Amino acid sequence: MERVQFKPLESRHSSCLWGTSDSLLGGRAMTAPRVLIVDDELDSCWLAAFVLRQDPNLALAGEATDGEMAVSVVRQERPDVVVMDIMMPRLGGLEAIGRIKREWPDTKVLVLTHLTGDATRREAFEKGADAFLDKHDIASGLVPAIWDVCGAERPRPGRR
Repeated sequence: MERVQFKPLESRHSSCLWGTSDSLLGGRAMTAPRVLIVDDELDSCWLAAFVLRQDPNLALAGEATDGEMAVSVVRQERPDVVVMDIMMPRLGGLEAIGRIKREWPDTKVLVLTHLTGDATRREAFEKGADAFLDKHDIASGLVPAIWDVCGAERPRPGRR
């Protein structure tokens, strides 16, 4: 089984921008993809933020501990990518994905969970998730999965 599972390519398109706010590409200012982390487990949230910060071309847009908070933060911050756990209080990740994708369909959602069964994966994609990653692969897989879901080439080290 592959480590990161994505929607079929024909249903994905890039909405993420890369570079720094002061760089220019084609005469257009570019910004680093902004990522919201949503997880009620504080250790998982901290680890995801730590891993994300290892790539200077990604920006942390915020953190949320449940689906309701995630929808609110997406409304305020408009991140490019939401990294979403499934099992959370108040509003679970699957329902939050559906709400986010209905209101902001270009926002990419990467599910990050220990619940990796086929039924969970299928439901996540049906709700609008763009990718699915097992939490066991967070250290090695999160940053590449974010770049993959953006459909952007990951900048080489030393480039900003």
